[in-house]
Amino acid sequence: MEFISFIKGLQKKGKIYYDVWLKILFKLEEQDTIELNRRLDLSKSQYYRIISFGMKLWNEKIPNTPIQLNYGKLSICKTETIKKEVKPKAVKEIKKEPKKVESEINMDEVYESIISYLNQKAGTNYKSQTTSYRSFINARFKAEYKIDDFYKVIDNKTAEWIGTDFQKFLRPETLFGNKFDSYLNQITTKKTKQEIAYEQVSEATKLGWNN
Repeated sequence: MEFISFIKGLQKKGKIYYDVWLKILFKLEEQDTIELNRRLDLSKSQYYRIISFGMKLWNEKIPNTPIQLNYGKLSICKTETIKKEVKPKAVKEIKKEPKKVESEINMDEVYESIISYLNQKAGTNYKSQTTSYRSFINARFKAEYKIDDFYKVIDNKTAEWIGTDFQKFLRPETLFGNKFDSYLNQITTKKTKQEIAYEQVSEATKLGWNN
C-alpha cells in the first residue's frame, strides 16, 4: 500500500514525474545503488526538481526504506538490511535519516539547478559559481527551506515582475535575500491596474531604486 501511494503521488504530480521515476525504480530493483542519468529532453533544473520531489515523496510514503542521493548516485536501503544491521537502540536514528537526504545532495548541482531555473524563467545569464549567490542560497537552506521553495519564489516573482519596472530586480540577491519568505508565501491573484501601481511604488521604496 505504501508503494502504491508513492506511485499515485507521482501520477498526480504529472506524467513526466511518473516516467522518470519508473525508470529509476526498475534500475533500483536490480541494484541498490545507481548513477543518475539525466534525460536529454529535460534541463538540469527540471530533472533535479523531479528527483527532489520523488525523494521527498518516497521518504514520506515509505519511511522505513529510505532513499538517498549522494554525489549523483541514488541508493536505497532495503527493509531486510535495516532489520539485520540496526540494533533496537538505533531505531530513532533511522527515522531521522530521511531528513538528511537534502544535505547529501551535491551542492554544486543544487546551485546550478536553482540559478539555471532563474535564468530560464527571467531570461538572465547569472553564473551559479558566483560566491555571493551561493551564500544567499546557503543561508536559506540553513533556515530549513527546500529546493522547491526556490523554484516557487522564482515562479511567483517572474510572473509578477516580468514586463514591469521591477524586472531588473529578478536577481539572486533580491529573490533569495531577507524577503525570501514573503516572496514564497505571497498569494498570487489578479489585481486592478490601480493596485498594481500602488504595489509597485511600495515595492520600489523597499528595494531602493538606486540598487
